[in-house]
Amino acid sequence: MRPEALRWQEWIDHQNEKIARGLDALATKCAQIEPSPLIGEIIIACALGYRDFRYADDDWRAGRPALTDWFETIMQRESMQQTVPA
Repeated sequence: MRPEALRWQEWIDHQNEKIARGLDALATKCAQIEPSPLIGEIIIACALGYRDFRYADDDWRAGRPALTDWFETIMQRESMQQTVPA
C-alpha cells in the first residue's frame, strides 16, 4: 500500500526472515501441540491459512513436514473448514 519510493527490499527481506524463523520454531513444537485445539492452536492454524490465502506463492511448507502434517490435520475439522475464505 506504500508508494514505491517508501518501500525497502531490505526491510521486506528482514520481515520474511522473521516469519521463516517463527515457522521453524512452530515446526519444532508440533509434537507438543494439543490434539484438541485451544485458542493457541486455532491462532496458529488461522495464521498458516492466512499465509496460504494471501501469499500463495510462498511455500511455507517446504522443509517443515511436521508443521504441514499438523496443519492438514487441523484443517480437516469441520469448524476450520467452515471458516476457510472463499
